[in-house]
Amino acid sequence: MQGNLAVTRRMVAYATKHDLTIPHLSFVNPYWGKGKRTLAWRVSGHAFGAKKASAQKTQALRRLLFPNALRIIPVTYRWAGHLYRRSGKPHGTVWHNSGSTFASPQQIHAWHLANGWTGIGYHFVVRKNGDVYRGRPEWALGAHTFGASEWLGVCFEGNFMKERMSEKQIQAGRALHRYLHAKYGGRPDRRHKDMPRNSTDCPGRYFPFNKIT
Repeated sequence: MQGNLAVTRRMVAYATKHDLTIPHLSFVNPYWGKGKRTLAWRVSGHAFGAKKASAQKTQALRRLLFPNALRIIPVTYRWAGHLYRRSGKPHGTVWHNSGSTFASPQQIHAWHLANGWTGIGYHFVVRKNGDVYRGRPEWALGAHTFGASEWLGVCFEGNFMKERMSEKQIQAGRALHRYLHAKYGGRPDRRHKDMPRNSTDCPGRYFPFNKIT
């Protein structure tokens, strides 16, 4: 019994640290299973010396176990120049909307290249279906807000001067916000229009800033 209690505590601690859904952690949950040979144990890192599962199986299992966990989808970009490294941690996060009803990471990258920039200026793009895509690497200076290249930039697909954000997109934004605060120590959050010397309506009057941050 004592062993099971220790295991449960480890599972809950792991879920809390990674912003996962604790109610799914259960010995009766078939995805967790009861033994250290189960795939769930290997994926969650609780089996010492256990052989890791394949990346594909790991991702599939994580989605079943933790449906609300953040998953950042990588994107390969062709940069039009050199990305410069930020010195130290980001100063905070600036939240944007794309200003268009459709905006994939690749489309935004193309727009920014057309502006004569190195490429996509945001570090993350949150689509309407809740998918979160990587833009610039987190270590790189951004190109999304005047005078704030040291800040991370997050862009939400949509025009929130006209549209309302879907619940899936809100939940994805919350997960991303928690991830960034856990990683960088609770740095401040600002809407684009709140930044000094930035005359803009972005991210729009209907952007649910208080629900996300």
